[in-house]
Amino acid sequence: MAHDRSPNVENKLKMCKDKFVYLKQSALENHLSIKEFNVLCLKVLHESDTGQERQMTKHERKALKHGSNDSRVKSIKHFRVWRRLWGYALVAVVGIVCSLSCGCGWSTLYGIDAAIDDALFFSRCAVANNALLQEIARPIADCEICKNLTTVAVEENMTRERFLKLYAYTGRPVVIINAASEWSAMQTFNYTFFKRIYESVPGALRSVAEECQFLPFNVNAASLAEVFRTLSEDSYQREGWYFGWSNCHPTVARLLRQHYTRPFFLPENSESSNIDWVVMGGSGPGASIHIDFVQRPSWQAQIHGTKHWTLLPPPECEQKCRSLQVTVRAGDIVCIDTNQWYHTTSIEPGNMSLTIGSEYD
Repeated sequence: MAHDRSPNVENKLKMCKDKFVYLKQSALENHLSIKEFNVLCLKVLHESDTGQERQMTKHERKALKHGSNDSRVKSIKHFRVWRRLWGYALVAVVGIVCSLSCGCGWSTLYGIDAAIDDALFFSRCAVANNALLQEIARPIADCEICKNLTTVAVEENMTRERFLKLYAYTGRPVVIINAASEWSAMQTFNYTFFKRIYESVPGALRSVAEECQFLPFNVNAASLAEVFRTLSEDSYQREGWYFGWSNCHPTVARLLRQHYTRPFFLPENSESSNIDWVVMGGSGPGASIHIDFVQRPSWQAQIHGTKHWTLLPPPECEQKCRSLQVTVRAGDIVCIDTNQWYHTTSIEPGNMSLTIGSEYD
């Protein structure tokens, strides 16, 4: 496939190839036998690419070719120039590391330039995201979110004014008792309900895989569709499984929101997200300790079961704050800024746990 390249990008690509030639000559002069160079470097360049990512990027390139006016599409050209620069740096580092330490055959460089082109033109990311990079990029927390806190607040009959003043944007966690107890979701939502909806609404399962997020905390499955295929209606009550997902499908969202409403205590002028988060599991461990990387504070309604939360302050606040624990029961809503509080959960014995939540600003 022919690629549209600016002269500047052509020069950068040539520089990258020249560096590989230089590394090859240096290796030969030092009598290095690094036979696996091509294999390992090609693997690095390809391992973060998936068919889904390639297809999505292909659609973006098509939109560019036909002159889309979408501002998101217009920004792709600029983004890809910067991505290429990062990619060249990554490939150069891989080459140097391989030449100095692990050994990666210099017998031929055939195919490397094509792999560089392929990775930089078609991959959505030059470097795959991971927990380490997310932690490095995490903003420093304001320790006022946890300073002098010894317990998680548990309140009943919450008002908008009180929630706004004490909890909405302060980062301080709170459980509102029975805030969801009047929702029809309390009688309607269960494993079978979600399985039936997602398998009957066209494109619903695909939207989770391609547009939203599947969280396989304690299940051996790569997708929500696989969970629904392998977790039978007779066995979903067993212990030791836990998973979640976000919903981006408008039809599914409409069906879900027939059974729950926006929590009454949220600030009147705040906007709610269009994305629902659903998490369910049997008794035992839930999510391991982590923080979330979502855009806004969130709430989570406990529809069934009992979930125990352990909250830990950010590392920079450990000298000023302490860890907290709270138990959330069916009908309660917990509000936690999971972007700042590290948290882990467990499900108490009894009914399976099922929660639904969303974000607000």
